[in-house]
Amino acid sequence: MLEKLGFNQLKKPPKPKVVIRLKTTQWVDKRGNIHEKRSLLTLKRQSVGYNFLLDYFKDTGDTRLNNLGDCLDGIYEVRACNLSYDQETGLLDDWDFKLVPYVSTVETIATSYVTDNMGKNQET
Repeated sequence: MLEKLGFNQLKKPPKPKVVIRLKTTQWVDKRGNIHEKRSLLTLKRQSVGYNFLLDYFKDTGDTRLNNLGDCLDGIYEVRACNLSYDQETGLLDDWDFKLVPYVSTVETIATSYVTDNMGKNQET
């Protein structure tokens, strides 16, 4: 009955993945002051599942991105790091976020295809 409705019993929900574009803008105001702004734009089509980053920032107001200052403009995946577990219960207690350069699945497939077929003589 559930299969007719489109539910698969063995299919697990996808692991959430948040992909962002990091963009830096700089400008000078009327007084000659130089300003710099770093923007994190969520790429909804590349992201999968629940946007945990947006919810975390709204709830806590804390933007714990460890390597934000080291990253250049580009596309990144947000991942958890510095995981801390409670000693008594063993549950996840605290964490930080880091930006990891994002490689799409299309790029991964194309790269593996090229490397697999490199050096082979292709006869037509």
